[in-house]
Amino acid sequence: MTRRHWLALCAGSVAGVVAIGVSAGPGAAGALPAVTYRGGATITAHLQGERPGYSCQIAAHDIDGPWRTVDSAGTADLDSGALPPGRHRVRVICEDRARGDVTTHVVGAATEVTTG
Repeated sequence: MTRRHWLALCAGSVAGVVAIGVSAGPGAAGALPAVTYRGGATITAHLQGERPGYSCQIAAHDIDGPWRTVDSAGTADLDSGALPPGRHRVRVICEDRARGDVTTHVVGAATEVTTG
């Protein structure tokens, strides 16, 4: 096999894997999951576009919010529970609890939220 053929084969394989990943992404109608945070006495998060039936929670160093199930519309409202005032770098993690860690993924980027 020539170098040119090998490069074409590799490029085609990568493109195929990317196409499969995009088309099989989580969420309703191919929408990527998104989360919006709000600080206060606790941290709340509104999640949308996640796979119905998955469970999600707000997580960070010393924060393990309760797991909530994503509804049939792909949304869930999450709460961190009681937190000390200050800045907290949080993220939302989701998984199919029946299948376990293999399905665990982070929604969006870690975000700094302030509680008061």
